[in-house]
Amino acid sequence: RKGKLVLEDKTIELQTPSVSLKVDDEDDHLATYNKYKTLTATTGSRKPLPAKYNLLKEKFTTTDALLCLRHGSSSFGQVKEGVQRMIRKDYTEQDVGRMMTILPSAYHLRQEKNCDEKYQLKMAINTHWNDSDASSRQIASTFPKDPTRVITMKTERKEAFHEGLMQLVEARHEEFLEKLPVRPKTSEVLRWHPRFNVNAVPLMVAAELPQPPNTKICFSAQDVLDLSKGALPPRVERALAQTAAAASSNSEVSTEKPAQPSSEGSSTQNSSQSMTSSMTSSTTSSQSTVASPEASQSSVSTEQKTKKKSEIPAKLLEKIRLKEAEKVSMAMMFTEEDEKESERLSSLPDLCQNLCSVFRWEKRDVVALDVVVGKLQQSSSKGNIDELERRLGVLVDMVPDFQIVRTSRGAKFFKFPRSSRNRTNDIVTKLSAKIKEKRRISK
Repeated sequence: RKGKLVLEDKTIELQTPSVSLKVDDEDDHLATYNKYKTLTATTGSRKPLPAKYNLLKEKFTTTDALLCLRHGSSSFGQVKEGVQRMIRKDYTEQDVGRMMTILPSAYHLRQEKNCDEKYQLKMAINTHWNDSDASSRQIASTFPKDPTRVITMKTERKEAFHEGLMQLVEARHEEFLEKLPVRPKTSEVLRWHPRFNVNAVPLMVAAELPQPPNTKICFSAQDVLDLSKGALPPRVERALAQTAAAASSNSEVSTEKPAQPSSEGSSTQNSSQSMTSSMTSSTTSSQSTVASPEASQSSVSTEQKTKKKSEIPAKLLEKIRLKEAEKVSMAMMFTEEDEKESERLSSLPDLCQNLCSVFRWEKRDVVALDVVVGKLQQSSSKGNIDELERRLGVLVDMVPDFQIVRTSRGAKFFKFPRSSRNRTNDIVTKLSAKIKEKRRISK
């Protein structure tokens, strides 16, 4: 397509390329989806991580983001400053050690000298972090320049780190489940046990980081003599030997024992101690005589409590505990569809009451389904139009008083007769009984 743009006395011809509306082949679309699958993958939220693990995960992703901005490598001091500024949390070398415990090939770490001739920890992203060859991990690889590749790498590393954290928590969860009388299969567990304290899972042990080479620091003249024997001039060595001898003599004088106390003082102290011991023994004996009736009352009350507890049969207690354990294990195997179905069933009694008020307001026995759904959506904060229509369909299947009528033109109407409206409470009670029976059968 062509067009003209006039600017005062100049005319410029514009030519825009024609837009092609050709759709890619299905095979190409699937190949692209498989290629960038990690960018759209989401992790399940029914097994939440502990707060400490989520914080460590946030530190890992922030570290990756900062290193990518610095072309893959930077010093620990610069990374620490940037991470603390972004997440407002403390960031230490121990956090880096924990990251290396979860993902040992995540970074290249080494000690380098800075401008002040001091050693500092240098961090670099390992682009071949998922390579099984151990020799390739030690070679510092070049950082990719393609932004799409960088984004894909960051997403894959984040997911791998999340999986490593999840494996640690799952191992703790397995240890907890082994102590229970009833437990489901590991493949069927979709959520944590209700009594499993996720936040009580401890942090992992931090891996050892590269340390700067040993540089001995001299604190005395003797240390200087031991370190540089024969390398100093003889006059300097004699002066150091004299100062070392003087320091050793001063230390010997200061470590002499103090004088012992006299025998008279010790005898008076012994007599005072004997007096205090006799006084304390007399007071304890009087207290024991006073407290004896109170102790007898407490012992009687404890005996009565034990008798009441012994009235409950042990077999009945075992049955109750087993039943409770079975309920908990069933709750751990709940899928997302089961959750939605239970939520629909629990919302049906309220939906029935709202339907009654809608038909009383309309003063008709048959109302268009769109109008009914719109009124219900206004009265409830949760649920969209499709979900409300599904709930109405379930309600029609369970309660014969409700009907969905379809006309020849395809329009849908909801029917709720006036005779049924007058006994709404009876319908709600019957509906709640049916819901309880259905849940019992499903269990």
